[in-house]
Amino acid sequence: MPRKRRVGVIAASLVLLAVVAGGALVIAIGGSEEPAGRAYYVAPGGSDGNPGTSQRPFRTIAKGLSVLRSGATTYVRTGEYDEVVKGPGPQCSSSAPCRLRSQPGERPVLKGLLWLDGGEGWEIDGIDVTWSDRRAADEHMVKVVGGSDWTLTGMEIAGARSFANLLVAGEPRNWRVVGNCIHDTYPSNATNQDHNVYVNLGSDASDGVIEGNLIFSATNGSNIKLGGPDETDPGASHVAVIRNTLYNAAQNVLVGGRSHDISFEGNITAGARLRLFRAYRLTGDDVVVKSGLAADAPAVQYADPGFREITIEHIETVRDPRFDAHRCGALRPGDAVASRYGAYAR
Repeated sequence: MPRKRRVGVIAASLVLLAVVAGGALVIAIGGSEEPAGRAYYVAPGGSDGNPGTSQRPFRTIAKGLSVLRSGATTYVRTGEYDEVVKGPGPQCSSSAPCRLRSQPGERPVLKGLLWLDGGEGWEIDGIDVTWSDRRAADEHMVKVVGGSDWTLTGMEIAGARSFANLLVAGEPRNWRVVGNCIHDTYPSNATNQDHNVYVNLGSDASDGVIEGNLIFSATNGSNIKLGGPDETDPGASHVAVIRNTLYNAAQNVLVGGRSHDISFEGNITAGARLRLFRAYRLTGDDVVVKSGLAADAPAVQYADPGFREITIEHIETVRDPRFDAHRCGALRPGDAVASRYGAYAR
C-alpha cells in the first residue's frame, strides 16, 4: 500500500507540562501565535529546548505538534518516540492547513498514545503509532475528539491492547481517515469489545470519510464499529465508508443504536468469524451498503429481532478474495471479481 512520508508545523512560545509517567513522557500542549509558513523538525537526538531547525531539531512529537500554525509543517525523522501526547488539536484552517509529517523516505514510530481534542485544518501524515505495555486496556491508542477539517493519512496504527486502535468521537466536522493501515487490536476487554476503528460521534457530526484503508485483525471485535456502547447512545452519523479492505475480525462492521446516515461503498469485507455486518439494536435511518464484496464468513448480516437491518442494495460474493499476503502493503486480491473492490480499486 502506498505510504506517504512528509510532515509540517510552526513554532511558538508555549506552555508545556511534562511529567514522567511509568517512564513515558506525558505532555500537555498549548502555545501562542506565530507567523505561518515555517518548517520545523523533530529527531530522536534533538532537544525541546532547540529552535526546531533541521540542524537543531526538537526531541518530541508533542513539541512538534505544539508549534503548528496555519501553513506550517513539522517533519519527524526516523526513530521510536516513547510518548503520551495529549492536548488540543492544532488551530489552523482549511485554506491554510498545518501538517505533522514524516521526513520523506523515513518512518517515525510513536510508541504510546496520541490523543487530540478538537482543532481545525490539520493533517497527520506518515506517523506510525504502536502500543506501549505501560498503557491500560481502557485507553484508546489514537483518539480524536471533535474538531473540523482534519485528516489522518499514510499511518500504520497497530497493536493496541485496548478498546480501539483508533477512536473518533465528539461530533467532528469534515474529517477524513484515508490511506492508512490499521491492524491487530488484541483481546483485552470483554467479548467483542476490542476494535480497530471505533466511531462514536453523536447525532450532529458531519461529512466523515473512511476511505482506502487496510483494516484487519480485530479478533475480539470489529474492524469498524459505528455506534456507542449501547442502543441508547447517539452513535455515529454522516459517515461514508469507501473502498476499504476489511479482513479477519469477529465481525467486520458493526453499526449500532441510533446511528444514521451511514453509507458503505466499494469495500471488501472478508474473513469474519461470526458475520460481515452486524446491526446491533439499530434504530437509526439510512444505513446502507450501496455496493461491496463479501467473502469467507458464516453470514453476511445479523440484525437483532425487532430492530432495523442494514439495507444492502448490492453486494457481490466470492469464496476467497485470494489476498497476496496479510500485512500492510499487501492484501491485494487475486480474484478478478474481488479486485474491483477495496483499498486498491479505483
